[in-house]
Amino acid sequence: MPHDGQGRGVYIQDVVLPDELVQVLTQREIAHQERDTYTQQRIAQEGRVQLEAERGRADMQHDLAGSEVGMQIAPNRSSARKSKADGEAAFIRETGTARGAEVRAVGLARAEGYEAQRRALGEAATAVIQLDRRTLARAAVRPGDSCYRRGESF
Repeated sequence: MPHDGQGRGVYIQDVVLPDELVQVLTQREIAHQERDTYTQQRIAQEGRVQLEAERGRADMQHDLAGSEVGMQIAPNRSSARKSKADGEAAFIRETGTARGAEVRAVGLARAEGYEAQRRALGEAATAVIQLDRRTLARAAVRPGDSCYRRGESF
């Protein structure tokens, strides 16, 4: 709604205030402006500090992400190493058991053979045969022996 009335104003011009009042008012205005300036500077400084902190965190995100992934990978690596070690231990255990069974089987077969030979030929003849076998095994000439290389024969 428009106002239909006109207001009359009073204009004061060329007012001269006492110097002490002007000086107080000027100092007061300067103090207000300085306070506002310091407040704005403090806010700006706090903003810069916060910005630098955020920038630092952002710069460290790569390292943080890498360490988090590393923490997730470490248990998997540990589990894999343990599984591998368990597998190797089982292999060694089974291989040892198999070799032991082989040695035992060969020993038992030899013992049975000696026993059958002893029953068939007697103890003295079996002892002589075993002694001859060991002597011949030690004296056997194999490829690579010095007399074999020179073409000599027995």
